[in-house]
Formats: sequence, C-alpha cells, structure tokens
Amino acid sequence: MKKAKLVSLFILFSVSLLSENVVNLNLQNEKLGVAMNLITQQTGIVFSYNPRVVDTNHMVSVTIINKGVKEAVDLLVGDKYYYTIKGRYVIITSAKKLPEIAIDNEPVIAEDKKNKDKSSGNGLSSGLSIIRDRKIAIERIEMGSPLLINNQENETTMLKKIAGIIALSAFTWVGADAQQEQPDTKEAPASKTEYNIGLQKSFGQLTFITPISTDGSNTKEKEYKLSLNILGGITGGVNGVEFGGLYNINKQDMRGVQIAGLFNSTGGNACGVQIGDLANYVKGDMKGLQIGGLVNVVRKSSDVQLAGIANYTAEINDMQIAGIANMATGSRLQIAGVVNYAQGADVQIGTVNIASHAGFQLGVINIAETDEAAMLGLFNYVKNGGLFEIGISANDYVYGAANLITGTDRMYSILSFGAYSPSSNVTVGLGVGTRIQLGDSPKGILFELMHSQIYRNNFKNEGRRAALNQARVFYSVRKNKFTLYGGPTINILLRDTDFTEVEDPVYSIIKNRSNNHKLDLWIGAEVGVRFNLK
Repeated sequence: MKKAKLVSLFILFSVSLLSENVVNLNLQNEKLGVAMNLITQQTGIVFSYNPRVVDTNHMVSVTIINKGVKEAVDLLVGDKYYYTIKGRYVIITSAKKLPEIAIDNEPVIAEDKKNKDKSSGNGLSSGLSIIRDRKIAIERIEMGSPLLINNQENETTMLKKIAGIIALSAFTWVGADAQQEQPDTKEAPASKTEYNIGLQKSFGQLTFITPISTDGSNTKEKEYKLSLNILGGITGGVNGVEFGGLYNINKQDMRGVQIAGLFNSTGGNACGVQIGDLANYVKGDMKGLQIGGLVNVVRKSSDVQLAGIANYTAEINDMQIAGIANMATGSRLQIAGVVNYAQGADVQIGTVNIASHAGFQLGVINIAETDEAAMLGLFNYVKNGGLFEIGISANDYVYGAANLITGTDRMYSILSFGAYSPSSNVTVGLGVGTRIQLGDSPKGILFELMHSQIYRNNFKNEGRRAALNQARVFYSVRKNKFTLYGGPTINILLRDTDFTEVEDPVYSIIKNRSNNHKLDLWIGAEVGVRFNLK
C-alpha cells in the first residue's frame, strides 16, 4: 500500500515536472557548452560527461521548438555522442565514429572552423570565453532571447509523456525491492568529470623505479590511493597521495597530492596539489594548486600556478605567479617578475604586460590591442586606438614642460620634462590621469596626479632633494587630434633647507619651515596643448 502511494505521488510529480520540461532554442554558430547550459536553465536537466570526450567548444546551430528533453538532447548531441537519460541527468558516454541523420528533420549544423571566433560573445575579444559559457546562457535567459518558453503541448504528446512516466514509475517501484530507501538531499553539480576510466582500483604500491615495483609493470593499468616511488614510477592514475624521489608519471588522472624531487607529469586531468622541485605538467585540466621550482605547464587551470621561472596555460587560468614569465590564453590574474602574456586578462602585474584584451595592467611597459584597458606604467601602447600624445604645458611654477601621454582615456600615464627658471633647474615628472567625456561633445574633464623631482641643470644635487606634487583638474576640448586644456592645480613643494637653488613659490597658503625641510602649499593654474600621434 505504501509503495502504491509512493508510485502515485511519483507519477503526479513527474507529470507536473515534465510538463514544464519543454525546450526552445534558436542558436546560430554558438558553443555546445552554451546550448547545454540553456537546456539546464529551462528544464533542470544536468549534463554529465568527460571533458576529454565532449568538446564543449564545438560550434552548433540548432533550432528546437517545443520539444521534450529526449528530443531536444537528441537533436543537440545525438549525431555525435552516445548518451543515456537517468532521472535529471543526461549522461554522455562516448563519441560516435560517424554522424547519424538528425531526427524529425531538425538540423544540427556541424562546426564551421572559420566561424570559431565569430560566436556571440565568445571570440578572442573576451579572452575568457570558456569560463563564461554559463554566464552567456544566463544572460540570454534574462534578455528573453533567443528563448521563448512555451509549456503548452498538444494532447497526443502529453499522453505519450504520461505513458512513459508510468513505465518509469513501475520500473522504479520494482527496483525499490532490491535496496533500502535513502533520501537524496545532495545537489548534483552542473557537470561531472570522470577520472581514471577503465583502470583497476588498488590501495597502494611501492616502486624503486618502474618496472621494479610491488605490482611490476601492472602499475600502468591501476589507480592507487597511495603511490610511493623511491626514484620514479609510472602509474595509471592516482586518487590519493603520491610521492616520488625524482619523478611521478601518471598515464591518466591525478586526484589528491603529488610531490616529486624533480617533476610530476599527468597525462589526463589533475585535481589537488602538484609540487615539483623543477616542473609540473598536466596534459588536461588542472583544478587546485600547482607549484613548480622552475616551470608549470597545463592545458587549462581553474586555480593557482606558482613557478620560479614560468607558468604556461594553453587555455584559461585563474591565477598565475611566476618569477620571470606567465603565458595563458585567458587569465584572471597574472603576476610576474618580468613578463605576462595573455590574449585576455583581467589583471596583469609585471615589468612588461602584454594582452590582446585586458582590464587593468600595472607595469613598466604595458601593451594591449584595444583601448578597453586601464593602464598604469611608464610607457603604455595600445595597438588599436588609445592615446600616444605629445604636448607642451606651463604653470605658475614650472615655466615650460614637454609631456608624453600614453594609455587610454580610462587611465593614462604622463612623462614630463620641464624647465624651472630663473635658477636653471629642471624637473622630471611622472603622473597618472583619467578623462571623463562630457556627453557626445568633444569636451571633457581631466583628473591628474603628478609627482616631479627637481634637479640642478647638471643633475648633480649633491644629496639634496626637492619635489613638487600636484593634483590637477583641467577642462579640455579635443578636436581632430589636438587637445587644449587648462585649469587649477593644488601644489605641494617640499625640499631640503640647504637646497637653496629651489626658490619659494610666489605665494603660499600654508608655509612651514624647519631646520631640515621647507614646505609650501598653494593653488595655481596650468594650460597646455597635446597632439595625438595615433
């Protein structure tokens, strides 16, 4: 009686649930991963697959109108992959060798390699397109396009669904006799990665150097929870801890902790920590922390790479920290002693930063392809657009200065060389600024901070120091490639008392004198003109 009630409740719940599981998609040259996420958002159905089997970057064009889950999934992946549907999971098991004919004449257009970089919001313009597939799906739903969710189906289709639900309920009822009922309270992940497929499971092994081990050469066919390699060993995979005196090599995947005196190499995916005194290599995806004395190399990393010399990620990375260089297709944060390179990066900090598309760059030299970046450095270069201005200016203290302005309107750097008379002193300045556009007009407001060191004309100050610090607000008019500007400045002049060649300003609002230092604060003005060479 109890089981009959459970079956009835399951049928009613399933009818209610599946009556909403209607899929509507109209995608042109979009990533397969985006399409999967859209189906998940509409129906709650979750795709489970091995990323080495399913290429979520594969471009598809598909039109699905008021189709059930089974029909929609078949139209999307049925021609390329074998799959099964169990409850709320679509489990993709393997790829088909040859494409099959699409059902109901609904087209699923294969990948066009020429259009890989033309998918909406997923080309190199983002640099982080892979990790944003889910965001794209959510944005499409919020905009209401291309989804037109319609939960009304004709009576015949609903009857077929109900019949299928009854059959599934009966199967579930019979299967309940074989096991004790246990509530499922865990929320399943959006996608599940399978590790070490087809390997025998074993607790542990001890290897001197492969094949001299407790399992001989069979270590290559097994997954171990504990793997100890005196010199070095080769295993099928690890799901626990592995130590190697010199090296550890896994043919498939590593999950857990892996430490080696020289290097670690994983032929599949890695999840956990890798520590190699020289290098770490992961052929697939890395989730966790990777520490290499010299180099880390991975296809895609979702966490942190730390290396004494260099980090390389073929696709995307959350964080890279290296003594010399970082390289990635896309990265959220790169910190390097010498150079960072990425096609797309949120933040780059290094001596030299290079990115096709960047959010913020901090370094001596910053280079980007587009002017969407905020740049802070001695020299900034934007390939398409941006600022590369030369100009002259004068204010009430520095009688004349030549200026170089590089970067973008969001943030630019100023290099200045000025003349301070009548004592024949010179100033060398470094500043930063931003420009706010006033509507669609050529007018704007410049906000700038400037620090200038004052030197004698022969640059021999004999240990004496003097500096002029300014906060400046300018009204500017940009016409053609010329920018005219002018406005007030707040000035603070600080110098050693015995640096007598540095004269006092014309007037001071605040004047402070001590045995060692002199300080003056006043409000002045500056005017100038700049010409953009780009």
